[in-house]
Amino acid sequence: MSPDLTVRTAKTAAEAAELAAEVCARWTFIPGGQSADAALLRRTALEQDEQSVPPQNDPMSFYIISPDGALGMTSDGGRSVRWLLMPEGQSPEALPVLIDPRRPWPLPLFRAVRYCPKCGKRLRPGSRFCGACGYRVPEE
Repeated sequence: MSPDLTVRTAKTAAEAAELAAEVCARWTFIPGGQSADAALLRRTALEQDEQSVPPQNDPMSFYIISPDGALGMTSDGGRSVRWLLMPEGQSPEALPVLIDPRRPWPLPLFRAVRYCPKCGKRLRPGSRFCGACGYRVPEE
């Protein structure tokens, strides 16, 4: 049986946390790098839902859960994604900046954001050196 490569969506942070916890046990917050287990993710999601109005009435705003448990949010129907958590040990470079929930994962049409391995700043597409610290980055 082949793995499920479907991008899943949720309208609340609590629902997104439950979906992510089905496929992953530990995450790293983006940015910040703090580690989280499923219990912390669920508590944080409930707090988020209590503190803000969920985007339930806006069809263009929803949470995105990758097949491996990365969790992000979009407010433009998936044309751009703000990734919030990634599976522990995964690089942010592996996460696409655009998604189409109707397409299977991975999404080869969408280029992932790259970050400098030395200072962590976002790299410009195709760059060979970090614009912030000058570090020579590996080829794509």
